[in-house]
Amino acid sequence: MHKKPTKTLPDDGDYSISGHFAQVKGEFKNQDSRPTSDQPYEASQGVRVESALPQLSGFQEVVRFGKAFYLTINDRVIKTDFFEKCEGEGWLTFHFRLAGRSDELYGELAEVERAPSYCYIVMQPEGLERGEWLYEGTELKTVAITFKPELFLNTLGLATDALPDPLKEIVASKKTDFVFQPVPIDADMNYTLRQLLNSPFLGDVRRVMFQAKAIELIGMVIYHLQGEGDDETLPVRLSPRDIELLQQARNIIQERYQEVITIQSLSREVGLNRNKLQYGCKHLFNTTVHNLCLQARMAKACELLESGEANISIVANMVGYTHSSSFSTAFRKFYGTTPREFSQHRSK
Repeated sequence: MHKKPTKTLPDDGDYSISGHFAQVKGEFKNQDSRPTSDQPYEASQGVRVESALPQLSGFQEVVRFGKAFYLTINDRVIKTDFFEKCEGEGWLTFHFRLAGRSDELYGELAEVERAPSYCYIVMQPEGLERGEWLYEGTELKTVAITFKPELFLNTLGLATDALPDPLKEIVASKKTDFVFQPVPIDADMNYTLRQLLNSPFLGDVRRVMFQAKAIELIGMVIYHLQGEGDDETLPVRLSPRDIELLQQARNIIQERYQEVITIQSLSREVGLNRNKLQYGCKHLFNTTVHNLCLQARMAKACELLESGEANISIVANMVGYTHSSSFSTAFRKFYGTTPREFSQHRSK
């Protein structure tokens, strides 16, 4: 899923992962960030920060659930091209990318792109350098759950044998190897992530709710990975080329969310027969072609409402709905709240 590096890491842009988490305790040395005036957490439990650098606007939240269990939320805009790098400390991260693309380089091992609508499972061994390039105009929305692999056994009480192969190998291995594996964000994950981004809670309640949602998301990823292990029983065999075409089909849906895309037209456009398209979407993305279209529309609708667009009819039209009532019904069914309620909450 990744290619050999063509880039090299610059000398600047260093930051520390441990230093990043130390912000929760009020330590901001060499982090190029400062606490915001509106703090939603008690001291030493979590912190909301803003960048001290001119290249970034928006905020980042870091929440501590335990000695080696953290949640980080990014809601930022990249004003000018930006680069940062860090050295691995043996953390395992489930990185959910809702918006914004970036390029990454892991030493001499791999060069990858992080794109929206994926969770990236990343094991960065101690000493392995990681660099990330973010580009001007990028709106970055991410949720990252970071922990030591022992969390599966010691906190979640999961037996090693119960874990899917990619995670089982991480937990069982005495020598930590580099892992980078994308997992598609399905509708259930998306709903839970939006609850984190739009949470109205403060203090202890916010932290407890975030911990519950973090564990829920870990469970969803494990469930998805367990399903991927059943390839030998698939009624339809998916070749590497089929998977590439399925990814292409998903990109088309995400980029042309306002259009009415049918299975027949999508099948013809990407060159994949209807059976493989329908079955491949269910197997690879854990959803249907119809739901992929719905997810793309709802994600864009959220972006528009979050950006301050309050006219529901305009938002409905921009995401492909002729009637605002149909849009409001679909939005409520997908997110559990109406577009108007969502917009009013964001404006508070």
